Amino acid sequence: MLITKETMRKIIFIILMLLSTVSMFAIKRAYTINFDQKDFIDTIPIRFVGNRIIMQANIKGTNFDFIFDTGASYTSVIESGLLKSLRVGVPVYDANANNSTLSLGKIEKLKIGKLSAEDVTCLVLPDSNQVNKMMKCSRLAGIIGADLMNHRILKIDVKAGYMVLTDKKDFFKDDEGFSMREEHELATPSFRVRLDECLNVEDFILDTGAQHFMCINNKLRDELTLRNPLVFNSTLVEQTVGSTSSGISGFAKEDTLSRYRLHSVELGDFCFHNVTLYSGPFAGSFGADILKYGSIILDQKSHKTIFQPYREYLNRDSSSITLEDAKEYFTCRPSDDIMYEGRWYITTLWPSAQETYPRLELGDELVRLDGKPIREMENVMYHAYALKSKKHTYTFEKADGRLYDVVH
Repeated sequence: MLITKETMRKIIFIILMLLSTVSMFAIKRAYTINFDQKDFIDTIPIRFVGNRIIMQANIKGTNFDFIFDTGASYTSVIESGLLKSLRVGVPVYDANANNSTLSLGKIEKLKIGKLSAEDVTCLVLPDSNQVNKMMKCSRLAGIIGADLMNHRILKIDVKAGYMVLTDKKDFFKDDEGFSMREEHELATPSFRVRLDECLNVEDFILDTGAQHFMCINNKLRDELTLRNPLVFNSTLVEQTVGSTSSGISGFAKEDTLSRYRLHSVELGDFCFHNVTLYSGPFAGSFGADILKYGSIILDQKSHKTIFQPYREYLNRDSSSITLEDAKEYFTCRPSDDIMYEGRWYITTLWPSAQETYPRLELGDELVRLDGKPIREMENVMYHAYALKSKKHTYTFEKADGRLYDVVH
C-alpha cells in the first residue's frame, strides 16, 4: 500500500503527540511523592523559624531538617550521598526565572511523619550552588517541595506547630474560613488579588519558601503601573539595588528593589490592610509571613484554598486584618569564596537602615548574634536575613577588623 506524503505527515504528527503525552505523564508521575499508605491522615510537627517552615524527614534511618517550600515544584537535597542513583544534566527553572543544570536522583526510602515512600525523585543542589551553602550553614538537608501536596489536602497551622496531611477528600469539609479561589490547577496554589480596591492582578502564588508577606516582579509592576499609575506611584516607601530572593538555581540577579505600602490587598472575601509589598527580580507571591496571621488549608484535590485567620489579629468586621509596618534593613549571604566558607556578609542595604544605623555598610561581616558566634549557630540564615521586630544585638566586623554592635 502506498502512503502519500500527507498521510506520512499525519502519522508522524500523531506519533510525536503520543510521545509528548507519555513524556509529560512520566514527568508528572516522577515529581510526586507517592506514599505507601492510602486513606491516611497524618499530623506532622513543624517549627516556624524566621518566617520559614522547618520539618523533619527521615532518610536511611536518620532524621534531617528540611524547609517546606510550596514555591518549589519538587523536593531537593544538598547531599548526593543520601541518594541511590543520579542522572546529571537536567535543565530546571526556578521561581526567579533563573535556569541551571542540576542532577536528578532518587531517595530510596523517605519517611515524613508516619508516612513512607520509596524511590522519591528529587533534585540535587551541588556544592557550588549558593542555596546549598546557605543550607549547610543552617544545618538543613534540603527542601520538601509542592510534590508533598500533589492530589492531597494540607492544613498548615504554625501557631499550633503542625501540618495535617490527608488524601481524604472531605476531611476538612466542616472547617470554616475564607475561600481563596485558585486561578489555575497547578502544583503551587495561584490566586487573583485586588490591590487598593482598584487593580486586579492574577497569578500570585503561595510560596512558603519566601519570607516577605507579599512580592511582585518588577516587569509586572511596570505593566500594572501603565494600567493604573496611582497604585505604585503614590505608595512607594524606598528603593535600593540588590537581591533578597533565592531559588534552586541560586540567588536572583541583582536588580532594583522597591518597597511599597498598600492600603489594602483583597484575597477573595478577605482583606489585608497596611500591606508592605516588595518589588524586585522574583515571582509574584504571598510568602510565609501570611502564616503568622492564620492557618491555611491547601486542597489540591479540589484546587481551592481556605484561609482561617487567628482571632487575635481580626479587625471588628471579622473579615480583615491590619498588618504591622514591615521594615527590612539588610540582607546577608554566605561568601561564594571557599576560603571564607561559613561567613556571612551584608549584600543588600536599604536607605532606612543607613539612616537609623549609619555604621552599616555593604560588605560588613555579621560575626555574632546576641553574643553567639554566627558559625556556631543553627538556622543562621533566618536570623541573618533581616533585622526582625524582636530585639537582638547584631555584631558586625568591618574590613579593617573594627567591631560594632547594632541593637534592634
